[in-house]
Amino acid sequence: MNHRILATLVLALLLAACSDNTGSRTPAPVPTKPSASAPDRVAKPKKAKQPNVRTPAESRNVAAGSKSPLYPVLDVVDGDTIRIEREGKRETLRLIGLDTPETKDPRRPVQCFGREASDRAHRLLDGRKVRIAEDPSQDTRDKYGRLLVYVWTQEGLFYNLSTIREGYAHEYTYDVAYRYQEQFRAAEREAREKRRGFWAASACGGDTKQPAGQQGQEAPRPTEPPEAESGGTREAPYESCKAVRAAGADPIRRGDPGYNAELDGDGDGVACE
Repeated sequence: MNHRILATLVLALLLAACSDNTGSRTPAPVPTKPSASAPDRVAKPKKAKQPNVRTPAESRNVAAGSKSPLYPVLDVVDGDTIRIEREGKRETLRLIGLDTPETKDPRRPVQCFGREASDRAHRLLDGRKVRIAEDPSQDTRDKYGRLLVYVWTQEGLFYNLSTIREGYAHEYTYDVAYRYQEQFRAAEREAREKRRGFWAASACGGDTKQPAGQQGQEAPRPTEPPEAESGGTREAPYESCKAVRAAGADPIRRGDPGYNAELDGDGDGVACE
């Protein structure tokens, strides 16, 4: 009887010990895969598309022109003068910073490459629309009432600059430096170095003051200077450009009857241009 009780107690103690060991165990952690948002997973950066690169100067040119409305071109006078319609009125524009060879003086031969410069202006501007911008460094209008501006074509071509760069115009500073003077002078150097347009030896060699007829072009015959109302040759100088135009003598050059140096504001020998 005692042996049976002792065996029962031993068995009970063993069962109790096993139960304690089993309850103290913790299950082993189950490994998990790192989520897509884990900090050690870095996405590869996407390559940005390369924009059309403009030089800072070209960007400023485009920005200046883009602020203007589009105006229809009514007439191309020559390579540096055009007429547009603005706010229901005809407006004559004299382009800043360039000078193309003369074609409109009725008493003088057309200058070398003058027709080519005029033809190019017609080709680019006839029947088109343009944007314009004034220059705070310059007067709003010249002494003839023409609006002084830069011109861009509807497609964004900076006409003033391109005309010089392609050898159809000289850079021209009237009095004080203008906004794009440095660019225009660089464009003229480029045209001269690459013999473009009238800089070519087969054209004018850069000398656009010579008559166009010397390059195989048929120059118009000069007309006689206008006579005074008395029927004789005018001796007294004209007092105003209004009088010059009324007599049909504009523009009037140094040495012509009636020339008045006071009317030649830029001192180039041509008054009432």
